[in-house]
Amino acid sequence: MISTIPKRRHRQPRRVVIRLLIVALLGSLLPLLGAAPALAGEVTAEEQQFVYEVNEARRDPAAYAAAHLSGSVRTLVAGFTHRPPLAIDETLADAAQARSDDMFDDRYFAHYNPVTGFGPPQALAQVGYQSSAWGENIGLRFGSAEAMLVGFLNSNAGHRESVMGQGSLSSRFEEIGVGTRLFTGDPVYYGIWTVALAEPRNYTPTITGVVYDDLNGNGRMELGEGLPGVTVRAGAMSTTTNAGGGWALRRGAGPWAVLASGGDLASPLATSVSVGSDNVWVEFVASDQPIEEGARPCAAGTCDSVGLVDPGGQWWLWDELSAEASTEAFYFGNPGDIAFMGDWDGDGVATPGLYRRSDGFVYLRNSNSQGNADITFFFGNPGDYPLVGDFDGDGDDTVSIYRQSQGMVYVVNELGVNGGGLGAADFSFYFGNPGDVPFVGDFDGDGFDTVGLHRSSTGLVYFRDSLTEGFADLWFIYGNPGDVILAGDWDGDGDDTVAVYRPGTGRIYVNLENAATAADYTLYVGSYPVAATSSQS
Repeated sequence: MISTIPKRRHRQPRRVVIRLLIVALLGSLLPLLGAAPALAGEVTAEEQQFVYEVNEARRDPAAYAAAHLSGSVRTLVAGFTHRPPLAIDETLADAAQARSDDMFDDRYFAHYNPVTGFGPPQALAQVGYQSSAWGENIGLRFGSAEAMLVGFLNSNAGHRESVMGQGSLSSRFEEIGVGTRLFTGDPVYYGIWTVALAEPRNYTPTITGVVYDDLNGNGRMELGEGLPGVTVRAGAMSTTTNAGGGWALRRGAGPWAVLASGGDLASPLATSVSVGSDNVWVEFVASDQPIEEGARPCAAGTCDSVGLVDPGGQWWLWDELSAEASTEAFYFGNPGDIAFMGDWDGDGVATPGLYRRSDGFVYLRNSNSQGNADITFFFGNPGDYPLVGDFDGDGDDTVSIYRQSQGMVYVVNELGVNGGGLGAADFSFYFGNPGDVPFVGDFDGDGFDTVGLHRSSTGLVYFRDSLTEGFADLWFIYGNPGDVILAGDWDGDGDDTVAVYRPGTGRIYVNLENAATAADYTLYVGSYPVAATSSQS
């Protein structure tokens, strides 16, 4: 969650000094060591708050300018281009701290020590930070992070552009480190800030952000609201939030499920992000709804899980219904295709399938990976809806269709090949009302899948336990209008029950009894997908 609440503009403190130095380093440099920026335990809440303020300003320059600036400076900053977030880096923060300490110890305020010559290059070399470009902003007698940033923005073009990522050099900066000496007791040298900005050698796109408790309910993090000691994980990589709730993970490009847990969080929180060539910002707020509620359904046996597909054709497969689940992600298909999963080759693993309603073509893969379809064929008429299941109990899934306009089910117990047609269905029958959405499951645990229907306008669920025409064997109301219906063996007991995916909340609501009851288990999986299907884990 990211938002900016207008606040009273802070005046620039009296007797303040600000200086700027930006340098591009050319030539051969050693590769940056380490796979991920570990966040320093020494990073203070005030220093992390500055990183938060900077990234808020970079995210929406116009909103930040309206809330904190006035006059011509407000107009200048409001016209800045949105820039990706800066990721906090421990090594860069150590260099910034060395600079602030040196300025206080030797009682000077400049980019280089007038006696020893110690400056940004020496500080970076001292801590072993390798970069292809760097910049430094320094401030004196500023008492807070917000005041310091406003001071930079009100100062001159160089200060403004460096922290806001404007211009050909400043736009290259990807990481930030902040070092301070605030309450020194010295009447002159106090409120010392060093802000180190850099483009690291061999840059890796980073997921970065904060974990905080919005105590005053204003929709943004204020000093003292950041939560330290929270574990943040993306895939196999994890880190712990610093004193101000900040964190960063150098994960690189790709889709990532991000989980925050432990510390002062009452329960885990999660979201999903897609990282490209730039850093991505993620905020976890303690008051957000927990990622899961209720007992996890799969205690033993082989249980189904969920697969989700976003508007760009990217699949996200959860290996279990759990806050600690790992996710697998890949691209397959075109936007607009109907996504599903099935065991096409009888190996016990469900893999992706797509149905193109415009022409009745089916595209199946035999592995959970990006690539072209292994099996293609067409079946049905344009506008038909796919049904996927093991209708004859032989251990292999096939693709059948439901013709919503007629309420007609067409079942076929084999897959097509080589882009050809399947021909006539093995059998067909009428079931349900036109317009209802079909789903498939083994509702009585006899080893044969049958057809169910969901009326999304009311939440009505009904199904038969045989592939024959007739009234529903069971019906009940479950979920809200607009929910997406699923069916799976969530608890490994051998029969399938329903669940619904609610795009508005990004949550799966699992029912273990096929009854009009409250959900037995809910799990947040993200609000990005436009399609959902069950997949065997």
